[in-house]
Amino acid sequence: MAKIGNFKLIWGYPEENFCKEHAQDKDILLCEMRPSLLGPRYLTKKFKSATLVSDNTLGLLFFKKMIKEVELFYQDSDNFGYALMPGSFTVIILAKRHNIPIRLLRGGSSVKVKSEDINALSFLGKSVTAKGVIPIVPETEFSDYKFLEGHL
Repeated sequence: MAKIGNFKLIWGYPEENFCKEHAQDKDILLCEMRPSLLGPRYLTKKFKSATLVSDNTLGLLFFKKMIKEVELFYQDSDNFGYALMPGSFTVIILAKRHNIPIRLLRGGSSVKVKSEDINALSFLGKSVTAKGVIPIVPETEFSDYKFLEGHL
């Protein structure tokens, strides 16, 4: 595990060359990226020496200055802006608030990760909420260029 202040947070779907170049880096920090669990199901296979944390620890890790840089991978772009993985806005705002640099990089093809979970009502296919709770399903986040320019 990297020392405090030395983690590079990977958020999104990196392209294959990036994965190969950084496969053995010990400073890579991965999150679950719920509900798909992209981190443990896919990215830990690409980054063999990475540290994996739950999504809800990001605020604490930024606050404690344990993250030195964010590698934010966008899924697609057009004349208006970028398509980003769910949770990207939270990562951008945390990084900006804690003066952590963000590198915006072209991501690889979206990985189809088989998941029993399509929302926050379950974890690994098992219900974790009371009946009647209505979830908000995570969606791709779209950002115009102006918003990102102010945060990169």
